[in-house]
Amino acid sequence: MDLPKCAQVYKALADVERAFRSLNTVDLWVRPIHHRTADRVRARILLYMLVCHVEWDMREAWRELMFADSDQQVKKTRDPVAPAKRSKSALAKVARRTLDDSSPAHSLVSLLEELANFADNT
Repeated sequence: MDLPKCAQVYKALADVERAFRSLNTVDLWVRPIHHRTADRVRARILLYMLVCHVEWDMREAWRELMFADSDQQVKKTRDPVAPAKRSKSALAKVARRTLDDSSPAHSLVSLLEELANFADNT
């Protein structure tokens, strides 16, 4: 494995470790459950990993509406060891707090809150 690929894999590992650290914390707003069988523990971890995947998928699908960088091609060409730098368009989104069409830019939490306004969350 070459050095840039190794750095990318290491950063991906850090994302997975961050997801496991957030298990049963305020990120998911769930309390620890003490399981008595190994099958239940495995099922809980599977459900948590599914939640993490759905969150990642939503972030990717809604990238254009969020403060995140929209241009993913630049990510493939930059130095994987150097700290990531936001693009000019992402910095403009943060500064203006709006998108190019003047609609508000969001975080994932604010997008979910907007969706909650349209749904009956009881």
